[in-house]
Amino acid sequence: MIVGDALAPQKHNSPADGKGQGLWRAVSGQRFWAISGVDAQPLLLAFAMATGAAAYFTMPFEPGMGAILLAPLLAVALIAVGRRLLALSLVQLVLWLAFGVVLGLSAGAVRARLVA
Repeated sequence: MIVGDALAPQKHNSPADGKGQGLWRAVSGQRFWAISGVDAQPLLLAFAMATGAAAYFTMPFEPGMGAILLAPLLAVALIAVGRRLLALSLVQLVLWLAFGVVLGLSAGAVRARLVA
């Protein structure tokens, strides 16, 4: 068995073609931005939800509970329509962020009602 990078016995002492270059290929050029764009979307949704909750608690008035509970359903319907019509990815991102804000707003309202 070869000591070093090998996890299993090797037939040859020379590394395979491209071995050791995986990290360089993963972080070079357009692949880097594609990977970072994919990984950032759940984080953006979490920040959108936090923004919605903060927006609820800074409102000077109490919105109606019916509107608060119907808003996420409307946002889901808009996302479904956008996906059905094959909307641009930027439009999809905006719809998902709006859904996150509305969901955070609704969560803040429900939490405030449960505590009060």
